Amino acid sequence: MPIPENILKVENLLNKFSKKNLALLVTSEKTLNNIIKFLETVFDESEQMVHEDSDIGFSTSNASTIKTNGSINIINIGVINTDLYSDRDIRFNKENAVLRGGKIEARGSIKAGEIGTETGKPPYLIAGDKIFVHYLRNARVQILSRTRNFFEQLKNVTIYYDEKSDELKTVHR
Repeated sequence: MPIPENILKVENLLNKFSKKNLALLVTSEKTLNNIIKFLETVFDESEQMVHEDSDIGFSTSNASTIKTNGSINIINIGVINTDLYSDRDIRFNKENAVLRGGKIEARGSIKAGEIGTETGKPPYLIAGDKIFVHYLRNARVQILSRTRNFFEQLKNVTIYYDEKSDELKTVHR
């Protein structure tokens, strides 16, 4: 699949900032504002180009936003302060893969390794189905319309919505 023309334009445009001496040549606020508007347009167009299921797999992410209409598979270290969105499922393939801060949202289920820290900002997990967790320390969890904050340490649990009690419950696996 060829690289879209607008992505090539972005690469060419941002090459000015790849070296300090070239970046110093951009002195106009108007030029910087035009670059920002162009990047916003390219980002919007890129999001609209996705028409079919596209699964994403990666090793680690820090301070990023990743969205797909397919599934997301984190295959190694994990994510820190990253926002993930999947129309299907989100899977952390290793039990020791971390989720620190950020927000992950899956219309299906979430299978995670180590969630939260004792001192950092708790991550926010949103699922349309169940959430399977190897180790949870501190997190905000939402399934369907119910939300619960978890402050206790839990190991090998499934978090699910119980229709009868209309609340989120946990069961140890």
